[in-house]
Amino acid sequence: MPDLTFGDRRMLIGGELVAALSGAWLDSTNPANERPIGRVPNGDAADIDAAVTAALHAQPDWAARDMQQRASPLRRLAAALTERGDEIARMEVMDTGNTIGPMRRDVDKAVERIHFYAGLGSEIKGETYPATPRGLHLTVREPYGVVGRIIPYNHPLGFAASRLAPALMAGNAIVIKPSEQSPLSA
Repeated sequence: MPDLTFGDRRMLIGGELVAALSGAWLDSTNPANERPIGRVPNGDAADIDAAVTAALHAQPDWAARDMQQRASPLRRLAAALTERGDEIARMEVMDTGNTIGPMRRDVDKAVERIHFYAGLGSEIKGETYPATPRGLHLTVREPYGVVGRIIPYNHPLGFAASRLAPALMAGNAIVIKPSEQSPLSA
């Protein structure tokens, strides 16, 4: 087996890092030299079902948290991305074929976006307005439930981070499907 720079990755489903239920793997190759640099589980419909089921199960408890309780894990994610930013940028370069400058900026922007959305939690508000002389109409913002996002190949971390943070802050659970062309970071 070739030396895989970034090794075997796993899917995060229900709080566990897991392989595909089928046991299938997908090699990710460096477009510059076409050498394998890592492997990801080659998920199929059964894995999607497992991810959606786990998200449906987790979402009510997540939605019941207050905004600070939702923001805290997002800020920890941002800190982890900052701590491993150089490693992630290098991975993105080798996985997407982009140059290091844009990939480093993607990591920085991902951290910035996560912090931005984590800070917007208190701005999720409904509206109240007079409907009649003696009555009010009240709207309340409620989460959708489970949100699915498909991430494009060219900026996987940047798109994943900018899509997961607002959904999570609004009280939704999220299932992210990265591109088969650049799946390692997302």
